[in-house]
Amino acid sequence: MVLKRDGACSACATPLAAGTRAQWDNVAKAVTCLPCVESIAAPAVPAPTLAPIVAPEPTRPVADLPPINHGTPGASAQKEFERRHA
Repeated sequence: MVLKRDGACSACATPLAAGTRAQWDNVAKAVTCLPCVESIAAPAVPAPTLAPIVAPEPTRPVADLPPINHGTPGASAQKEFERRHA
């Protein structure tokens, strides 16, 4: 980002004038100059380990579940029509 105010780098304390490109850390409320940002190495992230996918055991057999009543499509619209028509 381009700085709107003068400041100093939080890593090397170099004075930074307004209009200078730098990085702003919103959490720390601190500005860091681009050379310091580039010199900071990103931590190595270990490769994720892949675990086998295991399906959870069902708690109830599917046969014991009641059937789902989805209703009749348009039933409420038909009921409203009949109410208004009457």
